[in-house]
Amino acid sequence: MKRVFLPLFAIMLLAPIFASAQHTQFTSQLQHSENVVYGEDGGAPTIGGTIGIVIKGALSIVGVLFLAITVYGGFLWMTAGGNDAQVAKAKSLLARAIIGLTIITASYAITTFVIEALNAPASISA
Repeated sequence: MKRVFLPLFAIMLLAPIFASAQHTQFTSQLQHSENVVYGEDGGAPTIGGTIGIVIKGALSIVGVLFLAITVYGGFLWMTAGGNDAQVAKAKSLLARAIIGLTIITASYAITTFVIEALNAPASISA
């Protein structure tokens, strides 16, 4: 028991140190997200930023559903006990979950691109 507990305890103590190394990068990403929502001047929220928050939130919920379906499919497969019908059902669930994940990822990328393009300052070329 001590052999397992000591390394886990050391990891728990050292984790905040490693996490704090990422603090500056996280702060700059947070500032960028805030600029996308509120605009560069920090005034009222922009329409594009608000729509982006709503869409990203919805995609996050769908991502959690993907995770639940994946865990359920894995559970079905592990508890099949040689039942071919249950294995086929589990494989079908996992395949659909992977297709859904691909669609969610593409949707998130497109949403991020469009929202940042809408919030980018217009450049006028002469």
